[in-house]
Amino acid sequence: MHTVCFFNTIKFWGGGEKLHLEHAIEFQKKGHQVFVVTDPKSPLWEKPSNPI
Repeated sequence: MHTVCFFNTIKFWGGGEKLHLEHAIEFQKKGHQVFVVTDPKSPLWEKPSNPI
């Protein structure tokens, strides 16, 4: 198992944020520990922290 961390501090939702979320979910599904660092006022922050 690896630990993966995504950093994204953009305060709006766009392609990069969607990509970060999709990749984080896929890494988690494969058994990796995943962290996403984001601005608490961004839409990415509002997504489920444990979507699986």
